[in-house]
Amino acid sequence: MSANIRNYTSAVPVSRTISMIEERLAEFGATDILKTYNPETKRLTALKFILVMHGRKVPILLPAKVDECAKEMLTAIRRPRSGTIEKVQDQAERTAWKLAFEWLDIQLVMVQLKQKDLLEVFLADVWNPATEQTHYEQLRTTQFKALLPPAP
Repeated sequence: MSANIRNYTSAVPVSRTISMIEERLAEFGATDILKTYNPETKRLTALKFILVMHGRKVPILLPAKVDECAKEMLTAIRRPRSGTIEKVQDQAERTAWKLAFEWLDIQLVMVQLKQKDLLEVFLADVWNPATEQTHYEQLRTTQFKALLPPAP
């Protein structure tokens, strides 16, 4: 695997990383933290939580795209041996969640230091339970038309 991938050798168990994420979220007033698992793999795929921002309870989705991480890591393996795919999948899970924690931690420090607003940090990840999409995913389905000026 490439040394250019951050945390690609992380040995921190996913359960510990999730605990650290939950602790940081709680420090910033998160409530109703929910874990979402893939029913087939039994692996954690996302955390959903509520943050009170600007007087409103705002649902947020924090995913870890483990399969995508594993696919990228597997490209560096030329001759996989027996059990390699399972080992890479386990490592990808640790790596993806560690990256999610580091991203979250940095963003929350930015809020703490008044560099960003809490909503600014999580705007793309605001989750709509009715559509089961994030704000980013909703923008993507309209080809980001809300971001572009109208055509002349």
